[in-house]
Amino acid sequence: MTDSAYANPVQLSKENGRIYLFWRGGNFKPSFSYTDDGKTWAEARTLIQTNPSDQVRPYMKVAGNGGDRIHFAFTDGHPRNEPANGIYYACYRNGALYKADGTRIKGMDALPLAHAEADRVYDGKAARAWIWDVAADSKGRPVIVYTRLPQEDDHRYYYACWDGSKWQDHEICAAGKWFPETPAGKTEPEPHYSGGIVLDPMDPATVYLSRQVNGIFEIEKWTTPDAGNTWHSRPMTSGSSRNNVRPFVVRNHPVGQPFVLWMNTIKYVHYTDFQAAIKMTEERF
Repeated sequence: MTDSAYANPVQLSKENGRIYLFWRGGNFKPSFSYTDDGKTWAEARTLIQTNPSDQVRPYMKVAGNGGDRIHFAFTDGHPRNEPANGIYYACYRNGALYKADGTRIKGMDALPLAHAEADRVYDGKAARAWIWDVAADSKGRPVIVYTRLPQEDDHRYYYACWDGSKWQDHEICAAGKWFPETPAGKTEPEPHYSGGIVLDPMDPATVYLSRQVNGIFEIEKWTTPDAGNTWHSRPMTSGSSRNNVRPFVVRNHPVGQPFVLWMNTIKYVHYTDFQAAIKMTEERF
C-alpha cells in the first residue's frame, strides 16, 4: 500500500509559469512533479532521500516567491521515530538547489538531495524537533518556525532566520503539551502534535501560534523587531472553552490585513476522530 499526502503547488513566473507540485510520495519521501501546460506532468521524482533503504519519513514545508525561487524546510523524519530529529533547509532556483548562503548544492538532474548536503539549521541532539513553516523576508532570506520537544509534554516554539552570514535561532515561547484529547487510561499516540505555529508570509517577522493558557489552547500574534531576539505578543482568542489550534495565514493577503484561520475543536481525539469548526478573522492589526 502506498501513501501520498501533503500536496503543495508552487508556480514560478520566471519559468514561463511552470507549476511544481510537491507531496509525500509512495515511498514516504518528499517527491515532486511539474507541468508547463496544466495538462501533462513530468514523471514524479524523489526530492529528498538520504538512504534508499531507510524507513524514515522526512516532513517538509514549501514556500515559493512566485517568481524564481522555492524554499524548503524539512526534517530527518517523524519525531516519534527519530530521537534526534533535526531541521534542514535548501532553496531551488534556476534548475538547481542551493544553501542559504548561495552555495550551489547540485542540479535537479542529480537528485535526490541527501540531508547532509543541505543547511542543517538545528541538529536535534538536545531535543527532537518538528518543522512548522518556512517563508522569505523582504530581502529574500529564509525564515523558519519549528518546535523543539525536550519532553513530550513540553513543546517549545523556535524561530530561525538567515541573517546573510549565519542562521539565527531563538526560542519564542513555551507552547504547553500536545493538543489531542487523550482518553482516560490510554497512551497518547501523537504526543508531538503541538497547537501549531505559522509565519505571516507577507511579513515573516510576525507569527501566529497556539499555546496553552490556563489549560486551553489559545491563538496569539507574536512579532519580533530584531530577528527573533525579543518578542511582543497579543491574544487573538482568550477565555475560550474549546481548544484553538493549527493557525493558518492566507498567502498574498493585503498587507496589514492578515486573514488568519484556525481550528476550534469540539473534540479532537485523533486525526481520524475529531469534530471542529474553522474560525477566521479579518481584523487589522
